[in-house]
Amino acid sequence: MLRFVNRCVLKPYVRFNSTSVIYNNNTHEDYRLRSALEKITIKLASYPLPQTTLNDLLRFNSKVITKDTDQMILDNANDTLKDMLALTAKRIRELRSLPYICILNANIGTIYDTYLESLQLLLKFISDIDEDIKLESIQDFTIKDTAHNVQFNKTLNQITDLHADNLEILSKGFEEIAHLRVLKDDRDFLDSHLKERILMRLICNHHVALSEQLISNEKSDLIGVVEKNLDVIEIVNRSFEFVNDMCLLKYDEKISMEIDTVILQDDIRIESHNNDHVNSSPIHFPYISSHLQYIITELLKNSARAHIENHVTKPINVTIVANKPYVCNTVGDCHVSNYLEIRIRDLGKGIRPEVFDKIFQYSYTTFVANEGEAYKTLNNSGPNANVISGMGYGMPLSKIYVELFGGDINVQTYLGWGTDVYVKLTGPDMDLVT
Repeated sequence: MLRFVNRCVLKPYVRFNSTSVIYNNNTHEDYRLRSALEKITIKLASYPLPQTTLNDLLRFNSKVITKDTDQMILDNANDTLKDMLALTAKRIRELRSLPYICILNANIGTIYDTYLESLQLLLKFISDIDEDIKLESIQDFTIKDTAHNVQFNKTLNQITDLHADNLEILSKGFEEIAHLRVLKDDRDFLDSHLKERILMRLICNHHVALSEQLISNEKSDLIGVVEKNLDVIEIVNRSFEFVNDMCLLKYDEKISMEIDTVILQDDIRIESHNNDHVNSSPIHFPYISSHLQYIITELLKNSARAHIENHVTKPINVTIVANKPYVCNTVGDCHVSNYLEIRIRDLGKGIRPEVFDKIFQYSYTTFVANEGEAYKTLNNSGPNANVISGMGYGMPLSKIYVELFGGDINVQTYLGWGTDVYVKLTGPDMDLVT
């Protein structure tokens, strides 16, 4: 059955204003294909979804790595395969559960097709290795040698590439069907969809990176995609420079920023520093750099726009609070922490109540509405800009990234004065990174 499905799904198909597929106009074959795909989707979507934590990602740390690195690679590969099958099948099931008029939308249909193609790639990988596997035995399939893992990594990279640029498509699709009012609230669907999309990319990238690291057996500050000693201040500076470049392109102006750092022990301040953003002493935190940079960049965009459009010349203030570490890095006066709080404070005159109530809504952007006291994102400028700037996905996505590993984001605004955003993150167990 799996060979049949895999063979059929790779045949050319045509769309007739929907995601329905017609294979060579053969109704019987199409029915068999649909039945087989439905069975696979229902079965795989019933698998438990991965509850990925930073501790899970760091299980193959320097303390447990042995000579049998091949087995570690294979163990992680099989976990990744099961997680990817479950995540992909669930997304297909959830997209099918939308009102049919939603799936008729070309952009949402494209998203559906992307997940269907992702499932096809995973099934093709399985059937290429085990041509005789049966549908009812798919959960028993295992990757048994590193050569197959190389093939698996290529499949994961293909899936990652498929989903690389579909956020804009998703946003356009839901914007186009909004006037139909067929969904009472799209937030629940989009929250779960985007969280699981992030998880898919994270799981794919982590396994590919971890495989390369275990094979090379070289000392590295990375475990998969997790950076054990991520320099938080460097991330803030990098985000600030990016946002300032965007400000220069859009407004022909730049903003300034200052950074304060606070080190706590038993909730008591034991060290504090007031620095400019260039000469700040590093604070290290074990985390995923791309996630933290996305969060900080989105928040700084909002503050930068508020400052420039309200003619505020004072700097944006970034305060970084970390707990005293279990161990200290020997380089400079760095601090390795498993608790991190970042406050971004601007003096951009605050957010009006009617805007504040909508800052975490999807597709809500004061840029499109041309609001002067905007609290969404800067408009994208040039081919390398963030494609969802100005689409109203910046703050909701930031919230998902923060909460992915149990963090929290809180916004406090004072109309006529400014806005504070607090991001609280908890890192992994310190014995996994030291």
